[in-house]
Order: sequence, then structure tokens, then C-alpha cells
Amino acid sequence: MIKSIILTILVILTFINLYLITIGKRQKKKNLKQLEILRESLEKSSIEILKSTNMNISSKHFFVTDINRGFLLIFDKINKKFIVINETGFDLFEVNSFKECKSKIIIEGKFLLLSATILTTDKNSKEFIFGSKKRKSKSLFGKFIIDTTNQFTHLINTFINENR
Repeated sequence: MIKSIILTILVILTFINLYLITIGKRQKKKNLKQLEILRESLEKSSIEILKSTNMNISSKHFFVTDINRGFLLIFDKINKKFIVINETGFDLFEVNSFKECKSKIIIEGKFLLLSATILTTDKNSKEFIFGSKKRKSKSLFGKFIIDTTNQFTHLINTFINENR
């Protein structure tokens, strides 16, 4: 009697696991497709923006936020400037007017509240937000958001230091 109950429970758990694995694979494919569409959209809009700003592409990097928004960071070593493109427009920065780039990460207790990069120039300051939803800072996604913010900041600081 007990053996049949245990066997039934194991069979049910096996079916649940198989179902979750199938759903997980579908969701992963769906998310990857959404990210690819977002990246392609930013790439398309970057072509016209780069022409209008007379920029050359030395390197480009794609970043995604916690709410599936994207940033395309493009560096131009020849003209010593870089551009950040998102769905709503772009921000152009020149090395000679650049003051500071730093990460702003707010953790309260165990929770990540904000993860952003702040760029300061002679004229203004601009904040690029990578994480604004409350989530555990030690979770896989929380660490990913923090790492993404720090990588974005590091790439800009490295470019600025190499091109001054």
C-alpha cells in the first residue's frame, strides 16, 4: 500500500518536472526571440543616427534592462565620442566634455532597489537605469542587473581614459 502511494507520488512529480522543463524551454526561446527583436530594432535605428551624427563604429555593445528595454552603446575612437541609443532616442557624448561616469546601486537590506549608470558632462547629467524593480540583490537576476550596470560603466570609463 505505502509502496504504491510513493510510486504514485513519484510518477506525479516526474510529470510535473517534465511539464516545467517543457514550459521553461518555450519561455527561454520566447525571451531570446524578444531580445533579438529588440537588438535588431536598435541596430536599424542606429544606422540613421550614426549617419546624422557623422560617427564611425569602433565597437558596439548591447545591454538589456530588467523591464526588457535595451541600450546600444557605440564607440567612435576616430572622432572621440560615443552614443547610447534606446527605443526613445539617443544621447551623444564627446570625450572632451566628459566629466564622470559612475554606477549607482541602491541596496536596502537584501533587496536591490535601483541599478543605474550616471554620466556627467560639462552641460548636464544623464542616468541610464538598468534595474528599477525591487528584487533580491543576491538572486541570479539581481546579480545580472548589477553586473550589467558595472560593465556599462566600466566600458565607458575605459573608452574615456584611452581617448583623452
